Amino acid sequence: SVSIKKGEGAYLEVFVRGLKRNSQFFAWESSNDAIVSVDEYGLITAKAEGNARITCRANDKVYATCTVTVNGAIDGLKKFADGKWHFYKNGVVDITYTGMAKNEYGWWYERNGELDRTYTGIAQNEYGTWYMKNGGLDRTYSGMYQYGNILVCIDKGKYDPSYTGILKGEDGCWYVKNGTLERTYTGMYVYNGKWLYATESKFDNTYTGMAKNEYGWWY
Repeated sequence: SVSIKKGEGAYLEVFVRGLKRNSQFFAWESSNDAIVSVDEYGLITAKAEGNARITCRANDKVYATCTVTVNGAIDGLKKFADGKWHFYKNGVVDITYTGMAKNEYGWWYERNGELDRTYTGIAQNEYGTWYMKNGGLDRTYSGMYQYGNILVCIDKGKYDPSYTGILKGEDGCWYVKNGTLERTYTGMYVYNGKWLYATESKFDNTYTGMAKNEYGWWY
């Protein structure tokens, strides 16, 4: 017997001496196609809750039977019989869904209901805003990332709107306020106990002159 959820698929296998699984001598049938259908290769698809008996015949003889129980509809990211991960809603692949989804291996980026391993960028779920790389959540990444027209601070894969301080980018060190680099800040800031100077939010080691902080004017 086999138990699957509505919307899922699975292969049934039967081995008969002298015949291959996909042999033309095999014939598959379901006692109730409205609940579980089966194709010529033994691929079953759960359509509705209930039970159905799958029968495999070879040379007009019954060689195997299997009772399939279909439970409630699946939701979320599931691997279908084609080997691809799809996003399900009420047991049906939701081709309109684009965003983050979770399976037993972590969080992934879905585009039009299918896992998109080409996606690298920012995505959101109920727990926050995250950095995705090659379709998966990358918890190893910390640094700056271009998001739309701004640079945002990513800490261990998650956008950190509370961060105020210095981050190192490919083209220098930058002053970040509230998790975002806006390139508008010019003035003094403290970093590792030292007061430094930023021009348009970038650390400026060429500046010589007067500058002010909350304690007064300094050279």
